[in-house]
Amino acid sequence: IIDIFFNCYLFNFSSYLNENLSEYYIMDSESTVNLEKMKEKALREIKKIILTLPVYNEENFLENSVKTLYSYMSKNLINYNWKIVVANNASTDRTLEIADGLAKEFPGRVEHFYLPFKGRGNALKYAWNNYKADIYAYCDIDLATDISHLNALFDSVDNSRYNVVV
Repeated sequence: IIDIFFNCYLFNFSSYLNENLSEYYIMDSESTVNLEKMKEKALREIKKIILTLPVYNEENFLENSVKTLYSYMSKNLINYNWKIVVANNASTDRTLEIADGLAKEFPGRVEHFYLPFKGRGNALKYAWNNYKADIYAYCDIDLATDISHLNALFDSVDNSRYNVVV
């Protein structure tokens, strides 16, 4: 996914250069090698974020909340490789069906899993042990905390000596 994202970004940047600065920019084999080195360096430096959403019977909130988070993160967390993980804690309503639909709608960005028992702690422990990332976070499905603070939250961990930010 990082590779696809970076290639799209690189493609757009290259297209811009070729269209707007063609008399100043010549692509030769050495430039191609330098771009590949830049790509490798960028891939090593991009931090991966897992944002876990523990849910239990949340069919009324799930779709809207995930789409709101997806939209915000797509526009505002461009310096990170992020994923939203829906942690279903033994829901008996349509939560599983909705989570599956969201994972199909946003492949690679939204995933879900089902645990046959309840508990926010169990959901977080499972998610954070089974999804590899540099930064782990969670929020309640009702998005009671203003999501515009996500940037500050992730940047605080990424750009400082802090290991935990609440």
